[in-house]
Amino acid sequence: MPLVNFIRSHTEEIAEKWEEFAKTLPAARGMAEPALRDHLPRILQAITDDMEKVANAARQSKKDILKRPDEPLERVSDAHARLRLDSGFDLKQVIAEYRGLRASVLGLWNSSATAVTGTEITELIRFNDAVDQLIAEVLTRYIDRATQYSDRFIAILGHDLRNPFDAISGCASLLQESAHSDERHARAISLILRSCQRIGRLINDLLDFARSRLGGPLPLTKTSTDLGDICRSVLEEVKAAHPDRVLELETIGDLSGEWDKERLAQLVSNLAANAVEHGSGERIRMVARDQGPGVVLEINNRGNPIAPELLPSIFDPLVHGRRGDSGERSDGLGLGSFIAREIVAAHEGTIEVAYSASEVTTFKVSLPRRAKAQRATK
Repeated sequence: MPLVNFIRSHTEEIAEKWEEFAKTLPAARGMAEPALRDHLPRILQAITDDMEKVANAARQSKKDILKRPDEPLERVSDAHARLRLDSGFDLKQVIAEYRGLRASVLGLWNSSATAVTGTEITELIRFNDAVDQLIAEVLTRYIDRATQYSDRFIAILGHDLRNPFDAISGCASLLQESAHSDERHARAISLILRSCQRIGRLINDLLDFARSRLGGPLPLTKTSTDLGDICRSVLEEVKAAHPDRVLELETIGDLSGEWDKERLAQLVSNLAANAVEHGSGERIRMVARDQGPGVVLEINNRGNPIAPELLPSIFDPLVHGRRGDSGERSDGLGLGSFIAREIVAAHEGTIEVAYSASEVTTFKVSLPRRAKAQRATK
């Protein structure tokens, strides 16, 4: 059977075969089937249409069968590359996806073929060229993205650091010039402390972000730790900085494990700060509970809905400025959620976000009590 006809008549079988492979990629673990497949049917359709057009043109003009892909193939490959890179796939994983697609198609086609004709060899060459063009599009998108990261990072960094430093400078001047009002001094000192806390979080997040971009893992110093104690400590800090907010903590069962205490405090602090920043209500609820071999932490807050198209990229460091129905926008770097994901991943856990019909946003973190290597030696 001609390869074009085979792909069109076996799309579902190809998708299932490819999906088996895609699920082995780290960024695809836990992905629902619709998100995992996303553009696959359109990619196969665009490839076969492109192959058919090239074959017809070659027969008419005897031109080379290799050429630049048509616009539909470029569009779908660009859309797929953008979505995958925004969803946490690195370059190696996206290219591996296309390798898996090629292997799935050719493996199934080969098992059903009885003999290969000259025409089918021509189709095979064009199919391979189309997949190579898809990979080239990923490389282009990845390079563009790296440039975008660099430019936006510098601009946003200057914006984010300028305001808290201006606050520190202004309050320091006030303390130096005025020694009359204790109340004014207390307010100024409170603002200084809050600004310093924000700068400290930004600096820590920036260092972790830079380490991650360079390919280095987050360093961990694991000790016997209680997640409940960490949550209580962080909540006290958040309450001091935001006395107008009601923060509740519920702890259930044994919350001990072998974790990096400082990293978990950073994780909880980032998620709590995110809830305070994006929540529209005054109440934030945190629940930490025992779940057998692991523990689960959930942080809930009411707020503007996260647009569905942004959910796959919610942990991307520079996909910032979430918009809800109100049109409100946040102009931060968006590193808090990204660093939270990195900390969870370093502890071999999972993190996810959901938005309910009751306008409650929930970040859910699941952590094993011990890493796999630790469990294997016990």
